Amino acid sequence: MRRCLCCCSLPVASLLIGLFWLISAALLMVPLTSILSGVQFEGFFFKENLELFQYEIQSALPKYNWTENDPVHDVLFNLPKYTPYTVMGGTVYCALVVLESTLLIAGVRSKSRPLLLPFLFHSFVDLLLYFALGGVL
Repeated sequence: MRRCLCCCSLPVASLLIGLFWLISAALLMVPLTSILSGVQFEGFFFKENLELFQYEIQSALPKYNWTENDPVHDVLFNLPKYTPYTVMGGTVYCALVVLESTLLIAGVRSKSRPLLLPFLFHSFVDLLLYFALGGVL
């Protein structure tokens, strides 16, 4: 039997990886969906923290000597316009990871190889984009 990930068997390691990604993506979806929907959890101030972050960036921009054609200045100046799309993209990405992790867990448990393919393909595309955009090991 093949061994990996701290000397445990390959199916157990695959289940652990799938559970890790499932739990982490599901936990990350909580603040993202809270920001999008406007539902507030008691003691958590996701929307207010995001608004404070945007305000701090907007108030700090005049302190720096920017050129008018600087793309960083344009992005930071227009940050409130980009924020909903970024949060929506993050939420969709997390939902895909939850779905793929669930399929990975189901595929390992049922020994059905086609259910493993979405997770493998997504991992390959993530690594490809990471290295194509200048990622370093």
